Amino acid sequence: MVRRVTPLFPLAILRRIFPIAVVLIFGYLGFTFFSKTPEEEAPERPPPALPVVDILPLSPTEHTITVRTRGAVRPRTVTPLSPEVAGRITEVTSAFRPGSFFQTGDLLLTIDPLDYETALAVSRADVASAQATLQDETARAAQAIDDWKRLGRSGTPPPLLARTPQLAGASATLQSAQARLRQAERNLERTALRAPYSGRVLEQNADVGQAVSLTTVVATIFSTEAAEIRLPLTGEELTLIDVASRPEVTLTGPGGSFAGTWQGTIVRTEGSLDEQTRQLFVIAEIPAPFATKPPIEIGLFLEATINGRTLKNVYVFPASAIRASGEIILVTQENTLLRQEVTPLWIGTEHVVISADSIPQDTSLCLTPLAFPITGTKVSPITSSAASR
Repeated sequence: MVRRVTPLFPLAILRRIFPIAVVLIFGYLGFTFFSKTPEEEAPERPPPALPVVDILPLSPTEHTITVRTRGAVRPRTVTPLSPEVAGRITEVTSAFRPGSFFQTGDLLLTIDPLDYETALAVSRADVASAQATLQDETARAAQAIDDWKRLGRSGTPPPLLARTPQLAGASATLQSAQARLRQAERNLERTALRAPYSGRVLEQNADVGQAVSLTTVVATIFSTEAAEIRLPLTGEELTLIDVASRPEVTLTGPGGSFAGTWQGTIVRTEGSLDEQTRQLFVIAEIPAPFATKPPIEIGLFLEATINGRTLKNVYVFPASAIRASGEIILVTQENTLLRQEVTPLWIGTEHVVISADSIPQDTSLCLTPLAFPITGTKVSPITSSAASR
Protein backbone atom coordinates (compact mmCIF):
# COMPACT_ATOMS: atom_id res chain seq x y z
CA MET A 1 0.00 0.00 0.00
CA VAL A 2 1.52 3.27 -1.13
CA ARG A 3 1.72 5.99 1.56
CA ARG A 4 1.03 9.58 0.45
CA VAL A 5 3.30 12.32 1.87
CA THR A 6 1.55 15.53 2.75
CA PRO A 7 3.73 18.78 2.04
CA LEU A 8 4.70 20.99 4.99
CA PHE A 9 3.15 24.08 3.37
CA PRO A 10 0.40 23.81 0.84
CA LEU A 11 1.52 24.75 -2.67
CA ALA A 12 -1.19 27.34 -2.91
CA ILE A 13 0.33 29.26 -0.01
CA LEU A 14 3.89 29.02 -1.45
CA ARG A 15 2.69 30.40 -4.74
CA ARG A 16 1.34 33.45 -2.97
CA ILE A 17 4.34 34.12 -0.68
CA PHE A 18 7.14 33.55 -3.20
CA PRO A 19 6.50 36.63 -5.42
CA ILE A 20 6.27 38.87 -2.35
CA ALA A 21 9.55 37.52 -0.97
CA VAL A 22 11.30 38.07 -4.30
CA VAL A 23 10.12 41.68 -4.42
CA LEU A 24 11.25 42.33 -0.89
CA ILE A 25 14.72 40.83 -1.48
CA PHE A 26 15.34 42.77 -4.68
CA GLY A 27 13.96 45.95 -3.07
CA TYR A 28 16.39 45.65 -0.22
CA LEU A 29 19.31 44.99 -2.53
CA GLY A 30 18.36 47.98 -4.67
CA PHE A 31 18.01 50.30 -1.71
CA THR A 32 21.38 49.19 -0.39
CA PHE A 33 23.07 49.73 -3.74
CA PHE A 34 21.65 53.14 -4.46
CA SER A 35 22.00 54.42 -0.91
CA LYS A 36 25.81 54.14 -1.06
CA THR A 37 27.62 57.34 -2.16
CA PRO A 38 31.19 57.61 -3.24
CA GLU A 39 33.53 58.69 -0.46
CA GLU A 40 34.10 62.46 -0.55
CA GLU A 41 37.66 63.68 -0.48
CA ALA A 42 38.54 65.60 2.72
CA PRO A 43 38.67 69.34 1.86
CA GLU A 44 42.05 71.01 2.23
CA ARG A 45 42.20 73.10 5.45
CA PRO A 46 42.98 76.80 4.94
CA PRO A 47 46.06 78.13 6.72
CA PRO A 48 45.35 79.52 10.22
CA ALA A 49 44.43 83.22 10.30
CA LEU A 50 47.16 85.58 11.50
CA PRO A 51 46.45 87.53 14.71
CA VAL A 52 45.41 91.11 14.01
CA VAL A 53 47.25 93.74 16.07
CA ASP A 54 47.12 97.53 16.29
CA ILE A 55 50.45 99.20 15.70
CA LEU A 56 51.75 102.69 16.29
CA PRO A 57 54.46 103.88 13.86
CA LEU A 58 57.36 105.36 15.80
CA SER A 59 59.20 108.52 14.83
CA PRO A 60 61.79 110.35 16.97
CA THR A 61 60.62 113.63 18.46
CA GLU A 62 61.26 116.16 21.24
CA HIS A 63 59.29 116.03 24.46
CA THR A 64 59.11 118.44 27.40
CA ILE A 65 58.81 116.58 30.67
CA THR A 66 56.00 117.63 33.02
CA VAL A 67 56.38 116.65 36.66
CA ARG A 68 53.22 116.41 38.75
CA THR A 69 53.24 116.94 42.49
CA ARG A 70 51.16 118.70 45.15
CA GLY A 71 51.51 120.88 48.21
CA ALA A 72 49.89 123.41 50.53
CA VAL A 73 50.04 127.19 50.14
CA ARG A 74 51.83 129.14 52.86
CA PRO A 75 52.83 132.80 53.26
CA ARG A 76 56.28 133.77 52.05
CA THR A 77 56.73 136.28 54.91
CA VAL A 78 55.22 135.60 58.35
CA THR A 79 55.85 137.98 61.26
CA PRO A 80 55.09 137.56 64.99
CA LEU A 81 54.21 141.20 65.69
CA SER A 82 55.41 142.72 68.99
CA PRO A 83 55.27 146.34 70.21
CA GLU A 84 58.51 148.33 70.57
CA VAL A 85 57.30 149.98 73.79
CA ALA A 86 55.51 148.68 76.87
CA GLY A 87 52.14 149.84 78.12
CA ARG A 88 48.40 149.28 78.08
CA ILE A 89 46.51 148.99 74.79
CA THR A 90 43.95 151.80 74.48
CA GLU A 91 42.71 151.21 70.92
CA VAL A 92 42.69 148.57 68.18
CA THR A 93 41.59 149.27 64.63
CA SER A 94 39.47 147.15 62.29
CA ALA A 95 42.63 146.24 60.35
CA PHE A 96 43.93 144.42 63.45
CA ARG A 97 41.18 141.78 63.44
CA PRO A 98 41.91 138.22 62.16
CA GLY A 99 41.64 138.00 58.36
CA SER A 100 41.73 141.77 57.88
CA PHE A 101 43.88 143.30 55.16
CA PHE A 102 46.13 146.30 55.73
CA GLN A 103 48.61 148.44 53.83
CA THR A 104 52.09 149.55 54.77
CA GLY A 105 51.91 152.15 57.56
CA ASP A 106 48.28 151.47 58.53
CA LEU A 107 47.54 151.91 62.26
CA LEU A 108 46.87 148.58 63.97
CA LEU A 109 46.71 149.46 67.69
CA THR A 110 47.59 152.26 70.12
CA ILE A 111 49.39 151.98 73.48
CA ASP A 112 48.69 154.58 76.21
CA PRO A 113 51.07 157.46 75.27
CA LEU A 114 50.88 159.45 78.56
CA ASP A 115 54.14 158.17 80.08
CA TYR A 116 55.98 158.68 76.81
CA GLU A 117 54.66 162.22 76.41
CA THR A 118 56.02 162.97 79.90
CA ALA A 119 59.39 161.46 79.02
CA LEU A 120 59.48 163.57 75.87
CA ALA A 121 58.84 166.76 77.85
CA VAL A 122 61.63 165.89 80.28
CA SER A 123 64.00 165.20 77.41
CA ARG A 124 63.22 168.54 75.81
CA ALA A 125 63.96 170.29 79.13
CA ASP A 126 67.26 168.44 79.43
CA VAL A 127 68.22 169.59 75.94
CA ALA A 128 67.38 173.21 76.77
CA SER A 129 69.43 173.04 79.97
CA ALA A 130 72.39 171.47 78.18
CA GLN A 131 72.24 174.12 75.47
CA ALA A 132 72.32 176.86 78.15
CA THR A 133 75.28 175.22 79.89
CA LEU A 134 77.15 174.94 76.62
CA GLN A 135 76.53 178.59 75.81
CA ASP A 136 77.79 179.58 79.28
CA GLU A 137 80.94 177.51 78.94
CA THR A 138 81.53 178.89 75.46
CA ALA A 139 81.36 182.44 76.82
CA ARG A 140 83.67 181.57 79.73
CA ALA A 141 86.21 180.03 77.37
CA ALA A 142 86.17 183.09 75.14
CA GLN A 143 86.67 185.37 78.14
CA ALA A 144 89.61 183.29 79.34
CA ILE A 145 91.33 183.59 75.98
CA ASP A 146 90.77 187.37 75.94
CA ASP A 147 92.29 187.65 79.41
CA TRP A 148 95.31 185.67 78.26
CA LYS A 149 95.90 188.01 75.36
CA ARG A 150 95.26 191.12 77.49
CA LEU A 151 98.13 190.12 79.75
CA GLY A 152 100.40 190.30 76.71
CA ARG A 153 101.05 186.64 76.45
CA SER A 154 101.52 185.06 73.01
CA GLY A 155 100.67 181.62 71.73
CA THR A 156 97.80 179.33 72.65
CA PRO A 157 96.73 179.34 76.30
CA PRO A 158 96.80 176.01 78.20
CA PRO A 159 93.61 173.84 77.92
CA LEU A 160 92.66 174.34 81.54
CA LEU A 161 93.05 178.10 81.24
CA ALA A 162 91.01 178.14 78.03
CA ARG A 163 88.34 175.96 79.75
CA THR A 164 88.63 173.38 77.00
CA PRO A 165 87.61 170.39 79.22
CA GLN A 166 84.59 172.27 80.56
CA LEU A 167 83.55 173.21 77.03
CA ALA A 168 83.90 169.60 75.82
CA GLY A 169 81.87 168.34 78.78
CA ALA A 170 79.07 170.80 78.12
CA SER A 171 79.02 169.81 74.44
CA ALA A 172 78.87 166.10 75.31
CA THR A 173 76.05 166.74 77.78
CA LEU A 174 74.08 168.49 75.05
CA GLN A 175 74.63 165.64 72.58
CA SER A 176 73.49 163.13 75.19
CA ALA A 177 70.37 165.18 75.95
CA GLN A 178 69.59 165.46 72.25
CA ALA A 179 69.96 161.66 71.84
CA ARG A 180 67.57 161.08 74.74
CA LEU A 181 65.16 163.51 73.10
CA ARG A 182 65.23 161.60 69.83
CA GLN A 183 64.69 158.33 71.75
CA ALA A 184 61.72 159.86 73.59
CA GLU A 185 60.24 161.03 70.27
CA ARG A 186 60.64 157.56 68.78
CA ASN A 187 59.09 155.92 71.82
CA LEU A 188 56.11 158.22 71.58
CA GLU A 189 55.73 157.38 67.88
CA ARG A 190 55.96 153.67 68.71
CA THR A 191 52.88 153.85 70.92
CA ALA A 192 51.05 153.76 67.57
CA LEU A 193 51.81 150.24 66.22
CA ARG A 194 51.74 150.40 62.42
CA ALA A 195 51.91 147.74 59.72
CA PRO A 196 55.47 147.07 58.50
CA TYR A 197 54.23 145.94 55.08
CA SER A 198 51.04 145.27 53.14
CA GLY A 199 49.50 142.08 54.41
CA ARG A 200 46.84 140.32 56.40
CA VAL A 201 46.27 139.36 60.04
CA LEU A 202 46.65 135.62 60.58
CA GLU A 203 46.10 135.58 64.35
CA GLN A 204 45.24 138.22 66.99
CA ASN A 205 46.66 137.69 70.49
CA ALA A 206 45.90 141.00 72.30
CA ASP A 207 43.05 143.47 72.64
CA VAL A 208 42.02 146.73 74.31
CA GLY A 209 42.96 147.01 78.00
CA GLN A 210 45.73 144.43 77.90
CA ALA A 211 49.15 145.46 79.22
CA VAL A 212 51.92 144.44 76.85
CA SER A 213 55.70 144.44 76.95
CA LEU A 214 58.42 144.37 74.32
CA THR A 215 58.32 140.56 74.29
CA THR A 216 54.53 140.24 73.93
CA VAL A 217 53.39 138.85 70.55
CA VAL A 218 50.20 140.82 69.97
CA ALA A 219 49.46 139.29 66.54
CA THR A 220 50.81 137.13 63.73
CA ILE A 221 50.68 138.77 60.31
CA PHE A 222 51.84 137.78 56.83
CA SER A 223 52.68 139.60 53.63
CA THR A 224 50.30 139.49 50.66
CA GLU A 225 53.06 140.36 48.21
CA ALA A 226 53.73 136.69 47.45
CA ALA A 227 52.85 133.20 48.65
CA GLU A 228 54.84 129.97 48.52
CA ILE A 229 54.07 126.30 48.12
CA ARG A 230 56.37 123.41 49.12
CA LEU A 231 56.43 120.71 46.44
CA PRO A 232 58.05 117.31 47.18
CA LEU A 233 60.15 115.71 44.44
CA THR A 234 62.05 112.45 44.23
CA GLY A 235 65.70 112.43 43.22
CA GLU A 236 64.76 111.20 39.74
CA GLU A 237 62.17 113.94 39.28
CA LEU A 238 64.64 116.58 40.45
CA THR A 239 67.11 115.61 37.71
CA LEU A 240 64.44 116.40 35.12
CA ILE A 241 63.98 119.98 36.36
CA ASP A 242 66.43 122.85 35.91
CA VAL A 243 65.75 124.83 39.08
CA ALA A 244 68.34 127.47 38.13
CA SER A 245 66.25 128.44 35.08
CA ARG A 246 63.22 129.15 37.35
CA PRO A 247 60.76 126.86 35.51
CA GLU A 248 57.09 127.73 35.45
CA VAL A 249 54.55 125.75 37.45
CA THR A 250 50.78 125.52 36.92
CA LEU A 251 48.72 125.18 40.08
CA THR A 252 45.19 123.76 40.11
CA GLY A 253 42.64 123.97 42.90
CA PRO A 254 40.71 120.99 44.27
CA GLY A 255 37.41 122.17 42.80
CA GLY A 256 34.20 123.53 44.22
CA SER A 257 34.58 126.98 45.76
CA PHE A 258 38.36 126.58 45.46
CA ALA A 259 38.39 125.79 41.74
CA GLY A 260 40.91 127.78 39.74
CA THR A 261 44.27 127.77 37.98
CA TRP A 262 47.25 129.90 38.93
CA GLN A 263 50.77 130.40 37.62
CA GLY A 264 53.93 130.34 39.72
CA THR A 265 57.69 129.97 39.43
CA ILE A 266 60.14 127.56 41.04
CA VAL A 267 62.57 129.83 42.90
CA ARG A 268 64.72 127.50 45.03
CA THR A 269 65.12 124.16 46.75
CA GLU A 270 65.26 123.52 50.47
CA GLY A 271 68.62 122.83 52.05
CA SER A 272 68.10 119.21 53.11
CA LEU A 273 66.09 116.08 52.44
CA ASP A 274 62.97 115.33 54.43
CA GLU A 275 63.99 112.83 57.12
CA GLN A 276 60.80 110.78 56.81
CA THR A 277 60.08 110.71 53.06
CA ARG A 278 63.69 111.19 51.86
CA GLN A 279 62.40 113.65 49.32
CA LEU A 280 63.65 117.13 48.52
CA PHE A 281 61.24 120.05 48.47
CA VAL A 282 61.28 122.77 45.84
CA ILE A 283 59.64 126.11 46.57
CA ALA A 284 57.23 127.68 44.08
CA GLU A 285 56.44 131.37 44.45
CA ILE A 286 53.04 132.81 43.54
CA PRO A 287 53.01 136.62 43.12
CA ALA A 288 50.10 138.64 44.55
CA PRO A 289 48.01 135.60 45.56
CA PHE A 290 45.06 137.70 46.78
CA ALA A 291 44.93 139.85 43.64
CA THR A 292 43.96 136.87 41.45
CA LYS A 293 40.44 135.69 40.70
CA PRO A 294 39.71 133.58 42.58
CA PRO A 295 42.29 134.45 45.26
CA ILE A 296 44.53 131.76 46.72
CA GLU A 297 43.80 131.08 50.36
CA ILE A 298 46.60 130.22 52.76
CA GLY A 299 46.60 126.50 53.56
CA LEU A 300 44.88 125.52 50.28
CA PHE A 301 46.10 122.18 48.88
CA LEU A 302 46.95 122.48 45.18
CA GLU A 303 48.00 120.15 42.37
CA ALA A 304 51.17 121.35 40.63
CA THR A 305 52.49 120.66 37.14
CA ILE A 306 56.12 121.70 36.64
CA ASN A 307 57.64 122.21 33.19
CA GLY A 308 60.85 120.19 33.17
CA ARG A 309 63.68 119.63 30.72
CA THR A 310 63.14 118.99 27.00
CA LEU A 311 64.32 115.52 25.92
CA LYS A 312 65.45 115.13 22.31
CA ASN A 313 65.51 112.10 20.00
CA VAL A 314 62.94 110.15 21.98
CA TYR A 315 59.80 108.10 21.42
CA VAL A 316 56.62 108.98 23.32
CA PHE A 317 53.83 106.41 23.53
CA PRO A 318 51.14 105.19 25.96
CA ALA A 319 52.44 103.93 29.29
CA SER A 320 50.14 100.91 28.99
CA ALA A 321 52.40 99.57 26.21
CA ILE A 322 55.10 98.61 28.72
CA ARG A 323 54.58 95.11 30.10
CA ALA A 324 55.16 94.12 33.71
CA SER A 325 58.48 92.56 32.68
CA GLY A 326 59.75 95.94 31.46
CA GLU A 327 59.40 94.98 27.79
CA ILE A 328 57.53 96.37 24.84
CA ILE A 329 56.29 94.44 21.82
CA LEU A 330 57.46 95.69 18.43
CA VAL A 331 56.34 94.74 14.93
CA THR A 332 59.08 94.54 12.32
CA GLN A 333 58.83 95.34 8.62
CA GLU A 334 58.36 91.61 7.99
CA ASN A 335 55.22 91.73 10.18
CA THR A 336 56.76 89.63 12.92
CA LEU A 337 56.75 90.25 16.65
CA LEU A 338 59.87 91.37 18.51
CA ARG A 339 60.13 91.54 22.30
CA GLN A 340 62.34 94.42 23.33
CA GLU A 341 63.48 95.27 26.87
CA VAL A 342 63.60 99.03 27.47
CA THR A 343 64.62 101.48 30.19
CA PRO A 344 62.26 104.48 30.18
CA LEU A 345 63.71 107.95 30.56
CA TRP A 346 60.44 109.07 32.10
CA ILE A 347 57.15 107.39 33.02
CA GLY A 348 54.14 109.66 33.45
CA THR A 349 50.55 108.88 34.30
CA GLU A 350 49.60 108.49 30.64
CA HIS A 351 52.76 108.44 28.55
CA VAL A 352 56.25 107.00 28.69
CA VAL A 353 59.41 108.44 27.12
CA ILE A 354 62.13 106.15 25.74
CA SER A 355 65.37 106.99 23.98
CA ALA A 356 65.13 106.39 20.24
CA ASP A 357 68.57 104.75 20.31
CA SER A 358 67.26 101.89 22.46
CA ILE A 359 64.74 100.65 19.87
CA PRO A 360 65.59 99.08 16.47
CA GLN A 361 64.82 101.29 13.48
CA ASP A 362 61.94 100.67 11.10
CA THR A 363 59.78 99.04 13.77
CA SER A 364 56.32 99.89 15.07
CA LEU A 365 54.89 99.60 18.54
CA CYS A 366 52.28 96.89 19.15
CA LEU A 367 49.35 98.34 21.08
CA THR A 368 47.24 95.16 21.25
CA PRO A 369 47.65 93.27 24.54
CA LEU A 370 49.05 89.79 23.84
CA ALA A 371 49.05 87.08 26.50
CA PHE A 372 52.10 85.15 25.32
CA PRO A 373 53.93 87.04 22.56
CA ILE A 374 56.78 85.12 20.94
CA THR A 375 59.50 86.79 18.93
CA GLY A 376 59.15 85.88 15.24
CA THR A 377 55.39 85.26 15.34
CA LYS A 378 53.67 86.46 12.17
CA VAL A 379 50.90 89.01 12.67
CA SER A 380 48.53 91.13 10.60
CA PRO A 381 49.21 94.75 11.62
CA ILE A 382 46.69 97.58 11.45
CA THR A 383 47.87 101.15 11.96
CA SER A 384 46.26 102.64 15.07
CA SER A 385 44.38 105.92 14.95
CA ALA A 386 46.63 107.21 17.77
CA ALA A 387 49.39 109.46 16.54
CA SER A 388 52.94 109.33 17.81
CA ARG A 389 53.85 112.54 19.58
